[in-house]
Amino acid sequence: MLSVLILSGGQSSRMGTDKALLKIGERILIEKIASISMALSQQVYVLSFWPERYKSILPSGCHLIQEIKATEQIGSHGPLVAFAQALPHIQSEWVLLLACDLPRLKLEILKEGYLSLPKEAIAYIPRQNSRWEPLCAFYNKSCYGSILDYLQTGRRSFQGWLNTIPASQWNTRDTSILFNCNSPEDLYLFL
Repeated sequence: MLSVLILSGGQSSRMGTDKALLKIGERILIEKIASISMALSQQVYVLSFWPERYKSILPSGCHLIQEIKATEQIGSHGPLVAFAQALPHIQSEWVLLLACDLPRLKLEILKEGYLSLPKEAIAYIPRQNSRWEPLCAFYNKSCYGSILDYLQTGRRSFQGWLNTIPASQWNTRDTSILFNCNSPEDLYLFL
């Protein structure tokens, strides 16, 4: 019924090092995210340009998907394109999409979100400061065609795509799970 997809393909340019490999306490961040995900679903996928980096870190049972970069591309193509690349690998009706840099992620909050999925929803997403938070959100696999149609227009903005579909707002009781580490300053705030 539910799979989890963790995106770990960004350039980490503001952090200066691979965010997924940050050590938070005694754990490596991507290992923490994957462990929480595996407590929610037995189908956990990690999409990355560098799957070998994570192979020995991830819990047994995580599936690695090789992200493909367009030959003319310089830098990252963004999370919406990455999501579209991974969706054909997923068999379940619902996908929880997570960034690899969510140090405050909590299993109980994700369970609450999953148990409150609206039946008619295509996407179930938290909002903060009038913006969607698409990298800690639930998506029905039926959204795949809509993403492809949007990408064929030449646009890549996750926010832009979300504004074209009937997304349902997930009013999570704990928005701290949405905090991500994009820079050394963010990491300092977390610690």
